[in-house]
Parts: sequence; C-alpha cells; structure tokens
Amino acid sequence: ISEESGEVPYFQARILINEFLSDPNSPEKEWVELYNTEDEDMSLDGYTLYDGVGKIATVTGTINSLDFRVIYLTSSKLNQSGDRVILNDSTGDVIDMVSYGEWDDGDIDDNAPAPSKAHSIARISDGEDSDVDRHDFSYTITPTPYFPNNITPKEATSVPTNGGSSN
Repeated sequence: ISEESGEVPYFQARILINEFLSDPNSPEKEWVELYNTEDEDMSLDGYTLYDGVGKIATVTGTINSLDFRVIYLTSSKLNQSGDRVILNDSTGDVIDMVSYGEWDDGDIDDNAPAPSKAHSIARISDGEDSDVDRHDFSYTITPTPYFPNNITPKEATSVPTNGGSSN
C-alpha cells in the first residue's frame, strides 16, 4: 500500500481475473471468472470489467473468501484473436489485467495465449499472479467456471505407426 495515496497497486490485488471464455458455443455467453485470494469475503459493489476498448460489465455483490465468482457478459465483447481484460475496483483503480493473443499492450511477448472455440484461458495456479501473463495463464479445453482450474491441453493428434493405416 502506498503511504501517500493509500492505494493498493494492482499487482497486490486480492481479487484476480482467474479464467475467461471469449468464444463460447451458441447459445452460451462469454464469461470472466474472478478469484478472491483472501481469507475474508469481499464486496464487489462498484467493480467494473473492461476490455481493450471499453467497459464490458459492472460487478456487484460479494465474493466469498478463497472462492470464485463468474461474470457473464451480456453480448460478445472479447475478441477471439486477442484482447485485454481489466478489473477495476470501486474507485476506478486497476486491480488486475490480462492481455491475450495478438493484443498489443506494448509487450505482446508476455501475453497469455488466445483460446479457440469453447475453450478458455485459465490461471495455471488459481490466484497466483507473477504479472507475466504467459507464465500465469494457459490454454485449456476444460473450462471450469466456479471451480478450481483444470489445465487440459489441446488433444494431440495421433499419428499411425503401422505404415499409414489407422486400422
């Protein structure tokens, strides 16, 4: 906490963006999952989610200690090829952010990967944040809204070993 302003920098956030789905199957909706890293319940009243262009959701209610909260977006907001998801607290301070895919945030090399259809980007370890998105997040074919992340990589394509026949 800064002695001058009393503000908590986003890298010391107690509530983190933990997982998101930016390209759901129809009729499902995009969503962003938050995780409370603290041993106490936290009010989310006045919190907001932004993408790289503007505000995408207002967050209200309470997130229980060491628990998850999923915010479903009312329409398609997140770009599949790349975007930035930002969580602001009730004072407008950035609490957490993640850039993924081709989003140019000034250092595209540290971006999390871009997901594919119906797959999510999730923190490798729930609630852990090194501030390097490519180290913190992974692609997973197993979205887990409201639950601990389950990193399941893309299924490998099997190569026949018996002379080209798959029989």
